[in-house]
Amino acid sequence: MLNRQLVTPLWKGETVFIIGGGSSLKNFDYSPLKGEKVIGTNRAFILGDWVQVCLMGDLDFWKEEVNRKPLRNFKGMKFCMSKQACMTDPSLIYIRKNSDVEGLAYDGFSLCWHSPKSPLNPNEWLAGGNTGVAAVNLAYLLGAKRIVLLGFDMYKGLEGENNWHNVHKNLPSDEKLFRQALRFKVPAQELSERGIKVINTNPLSKIPYFKKVDFSAFMEWYRKEPKCK
Repeated sequence: MLNRQLVTPLWKGETVFIIGGGSSLKNFDYSPLKGEKVIGTNRAFILGDWVQVCLMGDLDFWKEEVNRKPLRNFKGMKFCMSKQACMTDPSLIYIRKNSDVEGLAYDGFSLCWHSPKSPLNPNEWLAGGNTGVAAVNLAYLLGAKRIVLLGFDMYKGLEGENNWHNVHKNLPSDEKLFRQALRFKVPAQELSERGIKVINTNPLSKIPYFKKVDFSAFMEWYRKEPKCK
């Protein structure tokens, strides 16, 4: 029995931080995020109980006991895009991969998993989706007015690593990382049209569609921003 729940704007008007998997987050100080609205993609739920939402994109993530075992103790909302994984654990909220939309999914039961056109061949579609894009979609559905990205690198680290952790076994090639960056284009346009601001806190990120601001500089400004209660 699948646990399906409509995603509602629980965080309406809030700033939502999304933790990706990029190697730029190795040895990162997450303490400024405690008390904020935080979505962790895949392995990021392990960082602490201040991560309030976990989004898993693939069955491969769930198959690994190193992920599955600690996830059972995670107290926040657990969204999963793998039907097979959700069938085995009713605590996982099933949210469908929507490949029918090129941009965001708005129905509250699915997240974008679109395949953009190749920049080299306009008749070719690039297969697959991206958990990072899906997390941005989830933040929108939760009501975010501003989305702040961490670890959305889309490049390998100095030692060839793809992630801030060493859990993932199926590591993407440089070509796949390039394609993943392209998948943000249409969602970025739609978010902009709806007045949702997206900040990428890695100035070196290969995603060209969002404003880039160093994390420390953003947090310094953010702390001074008047907060409406």
